[in-house]
Amino acid sequence: MREKTLFIFYFIVLHYVLISFTQQIPLVLNNNLYHRQDNLTLTDLHIKEVPDAKDKTTVLSMAKMSYDAYIELESLKDHWIDLGDWDTIPFGWEKDGVRGYVFSDNENKIIIIAIKGTSLSYLPYGGGPISKNDKFNDNLMFSCCCAKIDITWKGVCGCHKSGWNCDNTCLHKESKIEGSYFISAKIIFEKVKKDFPNSDIWLTGHSLGGSLASLLALNNSLPAFTYQTPGELLYAERLGLITNDPHKLPIYHFGHTADPIFMGVCNGRTSICYHWGFAMETKCHTGFSCVYDTKSKLGWKSDIRSHVVSWKKIVKIVNIGISYNKGLSP
Repeated sequence: MREKTLFIFYFIVLHYVLISFTQQIPLVLNNNLYHRQDNLTLTDLHIKEVPDAKDKTTVLSMAKMSYDAYIELESLKDHWIDLGDWDTIPFGWEKDGVRGYVFSDNENKIIIIAIKGTSLSYLPYGGGPISKNDKFNDNLMFSCCCAKIDITWKGVCGCHKSGWNCDNTCLHKESKIEGSYFISAKIIFEKVKKDFPNSDIWLTGHSLGGSLASLLALNNSLPAFTYQTPGELLYAERLGLITNDPHKLPIYHFGHTADPIFMGVCNGRTSICYHWGFAMETKCHTGFSCVYDTKSKLGWKSDIRSHVVSWKKIVKIVNIGISYNKGLSP
């Protein structure tokens, strides 16, 4: 009972802090929404231009879309952040799986796929049947071996062997099972690519959604801006996506040092992730980790509530500057 009460308290607070943050983001006109980063070599990419990861307006604009990916327009329209002239196409809301929106500019030159992150059953909204599937994929993607942390955990697949060993061949197969969000995300991507054959496609998302965006970007040589994502490098290796240097692609993971999920430290028996049934054991990212050092520069402490922050905190974070590191760096 105590754990459930703490769960409800933390995530209701997080939810309303997020609403407060997003409703205060100033509207940016469509023609100034993005700065393009022209100094990257695009020979190996399937696009003509990429977003500029060092431009604050671009970073915040993509963050808006990542937030909107959580909002079901029919029932939660008041929480939606208006992005101006961008057209919006929903996907996945009729099913218990990958959800989000496709954003297109008024000339269909740029298409941005924004993927929803994890929904939780104890939230006032956004939970329901999909929260179970979200949690399953979190544990499949971000655990070392099927979320079989210790004898008290049932696990999400049968690859765990005696003596705390893991069958890697089994894991590779399980990563491509029917319930895998990555497989569903690939289907969505292929449809978008077919519908917009001459457009540049970018990807974005928060948390689980950001990791899926990164995996799609890696699989299709596209840019991605992700926000506070768990480490997805291990899962990318299991899928067979790491064939070349993954740090040559414009995949940027934005996060800060006080977020235990982004930093890969929300694990172990004393962590709140463990007690909520989330096996968040991975740490490393593909692409580049764009890290705001909120612990040393702002005095913040590592806290699960920092996985989502208010707009005032976002301003503080952006103003202290980012350290750009390759995802393999700890």
